[in-house]
Formats: sequence, structure tokens, C-alpha cells
Amino acid sequence: MTKPDDRLIVFENFEKWYGSVHAVKPLSLAIDTGETFAMLGPNGSGKSTIIRSLARLHFPTRGRILVKGNNIATASREYNAMFSFMPQRISIPGYLTAREVVTLFARLRNAPLSRVDEILETVALYEDADRLVREFSGGMVQRIGLAVTFVSEAEIYLLDEPTLNLDPLGVRRLRELITELQGKGKTFVFASHILEDALQLADRIGILVNGVMVGVSSRAEFKAAIAEETLVRVTLAAPVDGIASVMDKAGARLVSGNGASFSFKATPDKRLSIIRAVEAAGGIVEEIHTDPPSWETLLTERYEMKGSGL
Repeated sequence: MTKPDDRLIVFENFEKWYGSVHAVKPLSLAIDTGETFAMLGPNGSGKSTIIRSLARLHFPTRGRILVKGNNIATASREYNAMFSFMPQRISIPGYLTAREVVTLFARLRNAPLSRVDEILETVALYEDADRLVREFSGGMVQRIGLAVTFVSEAEIYLLDEPTLNLDPLGVRRLRELITELQGKGKTFVFASHILEDALQLADRIGILVNGVMVGVSSRAEFKAAIAEETLVRVTLAAPVDGIASVMDKAGARLVSGNGASFSFKATPDKRLSIIRAVEAAGGIVEEIHTDPPSWETLLTERYEMKGSGL
């Protein structure tokens, strides 16, 4: 059971409007000290607005955000030292070197300068540290963003689509950094539309659609939802009479069937028994494929967002 003191971040009926656009509908949410909370959702769902509001780049239109019980809209500038924010798009002057950029941010955050080379090594930029940024690929620029974000330790890390423009090496280094800091009790709030980010890193996952947080679940619960909505496609050597009834009795949710080909959904623990029931009924299985749910399917089937406009 979470103690009240552990409610590090609290959104109290938080709303954000941009003119006539209701970007985030009323949101009440608490995030605990040491928790990694992921917000997943399609583009334009309100994820970046929430992250940027927590970083104090926007202020609530209604409601408030509390951190350690303090309203961040009225907190002093020194309060910013609690956070390290990685924006979705990294913009760095091309006439600086990677080392100069990271050194600048280390000085701004009072981090030891010995940390500069250490973090450049961590994000695999040490060998290129004295090259101009304008010579870097997009993935390398994004890795500079990682170095800047993690050059000093913060209590709370805010990451907006952190893997969006990263190359595979950068993605691996980011996940390693987060895992290391999770072990130190740091708190992470990140936005993504990539399922794998949340499944690997998050303690809890919030689903956002059209400015509404339609569901919050643990990572285990979210994995179970994905597993349950995974489509299993089976091809038989020849049609079998009454196969739909056989599958239904075995626990399958039949999605489609056409002669010797059919698709069904079922929890992972039932899939093997369904296939065995098909074989016991005389079916000769030639092929089996599994298709994890798309965003639209997951949101429609699991979170009942029919009519959401997706």
C-alpha cells in the first residue's frame, strides 16, 4: 500500500486548452516516488502536453499539478532542479561539438565536469565528442540529447517520445540508463506511441486518446491485455465440419472462418488446448501465425473507444 508521502506527483483535475482546442480533458492521477509511468497513445492524444506541463513549459488551464505537495505553477525557479526533461525533438547549434554541448549543460546543472566524458562514453559518443554537431546523423544528435538529459542526476526524469528519432544503439543505451537509475529510486514519466518502450520499462501504463486517459494499468495487466487481444491465424489442410463449435467450446473467440482458414482470440493459456481440440476433431494444422493487436484494435477492444475518431 502506497503511503501518502510517496505520492510524488499529483494531477488534480488537470485540464489544458489551447484556444478552442481541449488538449487534455480533466485528469486526476498520482505517480509515486521511484515509479516509472508511461503514457501511451496515438499522436495528438495529449501526451506531450502533460509532459511539458509537468516540466513547467505550460501551465494548467484548470486544476493543478502538485510535486511533493507543492503547486508547481507557483513554485520557485529552484524547483526546476528536481527535473531533467528530454523533449521530443532535439535542436542543437551545429557549430558546437558534442563535448561543448554536454559541458555547457553540466555547468548549468552544477554537475561535476568529470561526468561529461563518462556520459559521452555511455551514449557511445566519446570517439566523436570533438566533432561538430552539424556533421552528426539524426540518431547521433538524439544521443547528444540523451547525454544532456542524464549528465546530472535528477529526482524526476521527463522524457517525451525518447526513442522516436534514436538509432538502435541509442535505444539500447537509453534503456540501460533508465534501468540503472530505476535501481537508484529515480522517478520517470515518459510519453511514447511505441508499445515496446512501455513493456520493457514502465511500472504502470496510462492510455491516452483524444485528451482522455481512458485506462491505467500495471505492466503485467497491460501485457495480459495485449496477449488476450492477439489474433491467432490457423490454416488447415482441409475444412472440418463443426470446427467453429469445437473451438468455441475450447475457449476461442472466433473472429473469422473461411473453409480451412480461421482466426481466433484467446488467452495464452488456452491457445494450445484450442489447437489440440481442432486436431482432435480431425483438423490437420498446416500453419499458425500470431498477430499482436494494432493500436486501433487494442483501444477499441480493450478500452472501448468506439467512436473516438481513430
